[in-house]
Amino acid sequence: LCLQILARQGVRVRARIVSIGTVTDDAAFDAPVDEKPFPAVSDEAAAAMQAQIAQAKAEQDSVGGVIECMAEGVPAGLGGALFGGLEGKISNLVYAVPAVKAVEFGLGAGFAYENASLVNDGIYFDEKGKIGFYTNFSGGINGGISNGDDIVLRAAFRPAPTIAKPQKTVDLKEKTNIIAMFEGRNDCCVAVRAVPVIEAVAAIAVMDELL
Repeated sequence: LCLQILARQGVRVRARIVSIGTVTDDAAFDAPVDEKPFPAVSDEAAAAMQAQIAQAKAEQDSVGGVIECMAEGVPAGLGGALFGGLEGKISNLVYAVPAVKAVEFGLGAGFAYENASLVNDGIYFDEKGKIGFYTNFSGGINGGISNGDDIVLRAAFRPAPTIAKPQKTVDLKEKTNIIAMFEGRNDCCVAVRAVPVIEAVAAIAVMDELL
């Protein structure tokens, strides 16, 4: 419902798989993935990602992944300073999705390795007098407030811990160290099924700020 309401207001929220295991889709997110059998932009990367998932399954293991989500058309001024920050609002909902272990916006952790002069988003006036940005390292949010550029976030999903491969654990009743195996339906890659979920929670967060 939030996705539909936002669309009527000119806000589009979409997500894709950007990495599975060691495979990364470096293609620009300028093509829809919702009609594809696998939600990655690059078909070559999608094939390699599926191969990693198949390998994990064959080895009775699981593999992690990263989902990138973009909200386009979000007006400037949403959110607030300190505890009212838009990044915190979105992250609060994204972290409610099972298996999410990290959330970052824009350049994310990459900021820690750069100088400000290289990652500050330069500002300009366009021909209509509207403010624009030369880059979007900040992921559309500055100081907890949307700046009018696309909001870009990534959610990292851990490999599902329940796998058929033997793992070290304990017997609480006997208080002994044991090796356990979990037979049955084991999810080899949680991230693949979570693309619409991340879209939904991001849309809920943005919609709530617009109300």
